[in-house]
Amino acid sequence: MSLFSDKPALAEVKNPALQSKPLMLLMLVIVASSTAHLMRMPPMLSALIASALGIKLLMLWRGHMVASRIMLVLFTVGVTALVFVSYGTINGHEAGSALLVGMLGLKLLEAKNHRDAMICIFLAYFLTAVNFLFTQSIATAAWMLCQVVLITFCLISLNQALFDSPWQFRAKFALKTVLQAIPIMAVMFVLFPRIPGPLWGIPKPSGSATTGFSDSMSPGMFSELAQSGAVAFRVKFDGELPKQNQLYWRGLVLWHYDGFTWNKGSSVDSNAPAFEKQGESLDYTVTLEPHQKKTLFTLDMPWNFKNADNLDRNFQLSAKRAITQVSQYQVNSYTSYRINSKLEAFEWRKGLQLPKDYNPRTRALGKQWRAELGDAEAIVNKALQHFNQEDFYYTLRPPPLGKNKADDFLFNTRKGFCEYYSNAFVLLMRAADIPARVVVGYMGGERNPINNNLTVRQSDAHAWAEVWLSGKGWVRVDPTAAVAPSRIEQNLDAALPEEDRSALPFLSKSSPLKGLINLWDAVDNGWNQWVLGYNPEFQRKFLARFGLEDFLHFTYVMVGLIGVALTVFSYWMLRPLRKIKLTPAQKLFNQFCRRMARKGYARHDYETASDYVDRLAQHMPQQEQQLMEIANSYNRLRYQQESGVLLGQLSGLIKGFRA
Repeated sequence: MSLFSDKPALAEVKNPALQSKPLMLLMLVIVASSTAHLMRMPPMLSALIASALGIKLLMLWRGHMVASRIMLVLFTVGVTALVFVSYGTINGHEAGSALLVGMLGLKLLEAKNHRDAMICIFLAYFLTAVNFLFTQSIATAAWMLCQVVLITFCLISLNQALFDSPWQFRAKFALKTVLQAIPIMAVMFVLFPRIPGPLWGIPKPSGSATTGFSDSMSPGMFSELAQSGAVAFRVKFDGELPKQNQLYWRGLVLWHYDGFTWNKGSSVDSNAPAFEKQGESLDYTVTLEPHQKKTLFTLDMPWNFKNADNLDRNFQLSAKRAITQVSQYQVNSYTSYRINSKLEAFEWRKGLQLPKDYNPRTRALGKQWRAELGDAEAIVNKALQHFNQEDFYYTLRPPPLGKNKADDFLFNTRKGFCEYYSNAFVLLMRAADIPARVVVGYMGGERNPINNNLTVRQSDAHAWAEVWLSGKGWVRVDPTAAVAPSRIEQNLDAALPEEDRSALPFLSKSSPLKGLINLWDAVDNGWNQWVLGYNPEFQRKFLARFGLEDFLHFTYVMVGLIGVALTVFSYWMLRPLRKIKLTPAQKLFNQFCRRMARKGYARHDYETASDYVDRLAQHMPQQEQQLMEIANSYNRLRYQQESGVLLGQLSGLIKGFRA
């Protein structure tokens, strides 16, 4: 109730009950805001939340507005328990967003008046923004914009008491309101100081599944990854693009093999050794899509870099933190090089490690070549000749392998993708006492004629080998080139058989949709550069073009001053409200008004105490005398005199009143 005797309180200004039509619109808004989240949640949790919305719909059909307390408690416990069971926590952006969707559905179940509807509306706005914690693509931004228009349309509709204006007018008004806000949003986006670090990129929980590049390799992994047309990263070269066979994008070096999987093994904290540079270097900028790991991809062999953290002994470039949003870094690489640094003793051990009781036939073949040939280079050439001249096939659909994967591949199936060949080759080299390791990354890429950028997709994932040769150091050897040279010289499309290519239409250069794919790729790259990649450094460079180098310093000062001014102004404006105190008579009468409001007789903001009880008397003629006594006692206390006797009488009248 009000701070004054004859007016209702600000907290209880007209709060009408929701009617079925605006409630149906509110349900539509909540469904639209929750759809993307529901698709990411475990099925049981999504079903429980959807059932809450269905129950509300059934209640409306039967003429009920509010669910019972028992039902609300059961749904609350059920949603919270399912979130905890599904994610192991109720914190984090996945579990937190699921809990938020669930609580929004539960709030709708109990929604009965205008205030409840407003809470749902503002939660829907917040839930829309939460989508950007998961993806920041153009499609997501467009869908979120549509959601904002729909929520605004519902907000406008709910604030029209009679819900009687044409829906076309309300829709036009909502669209106009959002469109008018876009220029202001764009100006603030460009000029407002950017914060360092990711805004939307929150690391995923360690147990969450990710797609794309992995920090391990096993036969069959890359053949599955090659069926994805998703973009891994894009590259802008300062000059002409290098030849296709030079595009080895180095990711991770894998040393340890347990019979099933290759991984990095124990790491050594050491910087990259020097290598002999040959020919000219390449300068390029990589725009990397998020993959939840620290790995950065570079052409063999990186020399200088910017916006990256470390180049280690394996010439692996890494970031300071996991890549959770689109990131950019600059690299200078030499595609012609010679790694002639000393091989340490621990590297000899790691480079010759083989698991016991696995692949006996492969080990025997490697030892046979060592005994027959002796020379390491001759053994490498023998292995490549073996792959080239025997009946080996390059395919995305190899048959399954048994426990001894290399044996099955080399002597039985002879069908596989790049990881099959690199796996078998490195095991043969180690069996022949030649230090060898697996390198995984990407090979090639496709030039986009619209912006001359190179697009590297998940389908370009590749594995090759490096062997240690005396006098030459680590030398790259790609056994895939011996089986399918067109994979290295041209692209994956040229190397695959027809039955495999037909399943991957995004690879075909002759696809009728190729022009649209290139256009969309260019637009998406522009979005990454200008929106997701608009970091503090980019902002400084961009504003410098217009002579606004010092603008950011001015903006920082202005933002601070505005914040201080708003704090002081808010404190000053709220001081009078804090000084106003209700009298005991006002508190008693406000309690009476709240009791009547719960029975459906809310006091209007324009009614005095006398007017209010007159209206109540029309609905309760038997209690007219009591009502008049309450009003008279209150008015005497409020406007004539305050006395303990009169206050006790008013308290007794109100407590004894029964509607």
